[in-house]
This record gives sequence, structure tokens and C-alpha cells, in this order.
Amino acid sequence: MNTESSADKMNYKFLCALLMLFIASCSMAGCEKEDQSTPPLPKTLKKYDKATVLEGSVSDNHGPVKAGVIKVTDNNEQLGTSTTLQGSNLYTVEIPANTILPIVLTFYPDAQNDDAEKLVTAIVHAAITQYDINP
Repeated sequence: MNTESSADKMNYKFLCALLMLFIASCSMAGCEKEDQSTPPLPKTLKKYDKATVLEGSVSDNHGPVKAGVIKVTDNNEQLGTSTTLQGSNLYTVEIPANTILPIVLTFYPDAQNDDAEKLVTAIVHAAITQYDINP
């Protein structure tokens, strides 16, 4: 009976040592440095290859908006072009060729006040030309 318990203790110690070796070997495998020789993938710029007309409608929480200005800006908030709504909530705006995406369409209900409540739509796909501006 004494020999069985000492054999059990030896098996237990052996299994503990084996488990510790296994855990140590698994954690050591994660310590390798990444291979730095592969260059990063080049970032391809999305842009409009040719002049493109964007169109859509403008509405707020109360329904269609029929007056205001839509300003088109680039990623650096530089004004590209703009259009004015006059009696209709439908707009069209031409985006010049080679305009790099993303661009932003911002609707201002008051052309003189850039601090007025505005509606914003981001454009990220050159293939899509229909963009409704709404909350």
C-alpha cells in the first residue's frame, strides 16, 4: 500500500514536470521576432478617374429640405466644389477627374453660417453616384 502511494506521487511529480515543460515550450514559441523582410502592402488610392456627377436628395428630421448649400471637401477639408438647392431637395454636383477619395458632402441650410446645423455624407466608393444626405 505504501509502494502504491509513492508510485502515485512519482507519477504526479512526473506529470507536473511534463506539464511545466509543455507550457514553457508553448510560451517560448510566441517570443520569436516577426520577419521584417516583407515590405508593407502599398496603399492604393481610390479616385474618380473621370469627371463624375453625384446626385441625390436632401432631407432632415422634418422632411425634404429645399434650400441651402452643399459643399464638397476633400480629406484635408479643402473645398472642391459646391451647389445650391433652390426650390427642390434634389441636387447634382460634378466632381472633377482625379479627385482622390474620400470626399465629404456637407449640407448647410444657411450658406452664410458654417456653424448652423449641418448634414454630412462621406463618399468612399467611386462607382456609387447616388447619395442622399440625411440625418
